[in-house]
Amino acid sequence: MAYLVVCVRFLPIMAQSGPYIQPPHNRPHHHSSTVTAAAAATIDLVEFNPTHLPSIRSTIAQAYTDYGAFHDTNHGVPTKLLRQIKTTGLTFFNQSSIDDKLTYSCDPHSFASQGYGSRMLLSDENDTVVLDWRDYFDHHTLPLSRRDPSRWPHFPENYRETVVSYSNEMKGLAQKLMGLISESLGLRGLYIEDAVGEGCSGPKQETFFRIGTKSSKNEM
Repeated sequence: MAYLVVCVRFLPIMAQSGPYIQPPHNRPHHHSSTVTAAAAATIDLVEFNPTHLPSIRSTIAQAYTDYGAFHDTNHGVPTKLLRQIKTTGLTFFNQSSIDDKLTYSCDPHSFASQGYGSRMLLSDENDTVVLDWRDYFDHHTLPLSRRDPSRWPHFPENYRETVVSYSNEMKGLAQKLMGLISESLGLRGLYIEDAVGEGCSGPKQETFFRIGTKSSKNEM
């Protein structure tokens, strides 16, 4: 059985050098509550309704204190677009020939190459059993100077327009979340956004599809 994952990541411009993940002695020591991780780290954003923002900020602060991350719901991204981006990715992978996919091959020797590629997880050094495989397509979507839809597939027909729309929605969501996270820390709303780059046009945004096998050892 195959699965498709659609992801967006922002690669911020770091203001200072040094390791991103700090050694244990530099990390805060917190004791998480007895609430399960799944429940505590899921936050209903209520589509950023102003009357709910104080409680949302408080919940975000608690989630970062206990878990360092959270899953959000009711974020305001159109459900139609979420369905469309998944359908677009699945259609490309399932209905395009291998020759068509290879037309958009990424550079395997480049760390930041965009395009189509494939990876396999093998059982041992003798490559006797394929445990897992995944095809992927990485898109450079922000800043606009990196966005070049001509390097993306033209099938299905709305592929490029859908990826652009999804990228723009994720940019807007990221800006809202950075504002809430900043405020949950007692900072001004634009603090994190200013630190990582002007309006998310400074940080690099990458939108990527992943499709592969799904087994009991590879649950998403």
